[in-house]
Amino acid sequence: MEKPVKTAADFFDRFSRSQGALGLAIRSAREILKHNPDHPDIECLLKQLFGRIVVENGVLVYHDRISRVAEKIMGLNATLDWPESTQEVKFRADARWRGELTKLSIDADQALLLLAGGKSQIKASLNSVRGGVTFIGQARLSEYYRFDGKVSMRSPGWDQTLSWIGGNQFWGHRLKAPIVWESGFLAQPMHIQMNNVIFTMGTANARGALEVDFQDYVPIVMGSLAFDNLDFNVLESMFPSVKKQDSYP
Repeated sequence: MEKPVKTAADFFDRFSRSQGALGLAIRSAREILKHNPDHPDIECLLKQLFGRIVVENGVLVYHDRISRVAEKIMGLNATLDWPESTQEVKFRADARWRGELTKLSIDADQALLLLAGGKSQIKASLNSVRGGVTFIGQARLSEYYRFDGKVSMRSPGWDQTLSWIGGNQFWGHRLKAPIVWESGFLAQPMHIQMNNVIFTMGTANARGALEVDFQDYVPIVMGSLAFDNLDFNVLESMFPSVKKQDSYP
């Protein structure tokens, strides 16, 4: 039995080893990328006709990486449109995840290069009533992954979003204010950079830039956000409460 897929790189590598048309096209694209990874000759890519894959009312079972509990995505409806290996891929899916109707949308200009470890322009968004996030830019999903573009995020209440994704142990899990975030976004192993940040938290607005480095998987945050106004009652909900000790009975 083969080992289970654990990363995106593992997932794409499994495809590349297949003996079908897709595996052949991926291996051909990898050879082209070896000669010029930054500017591959797209005209030399192997053209294979594919088509459409449709999933109706499916169930997806996975193990949560934090809780290690098996979870189900119910009522999965998905469509993958890929007419030809050198053309754009469009993926649309909706399902009920953790009690909320959730929609996923992914467009990739050069999906074949992406599967082969190269770069492609992509647009990806995940949305529900509990929050949503959209990334537009360039991506590489190899072992040394890289996302470079713009990200936007919305939350009707940060506590609601974290509760939905199972992140109650994360920073700010008691913050009830709605949040909107827009910024440049560069992510690669052990490093995230966000510039030109426009951040709204309730009625407070901020601009700035942040960088996050990871040392032994512990995040170290650098940078600054300048607020035009800030309610200190909001800050109180963002940090662990400190019990007040009265000096007098």
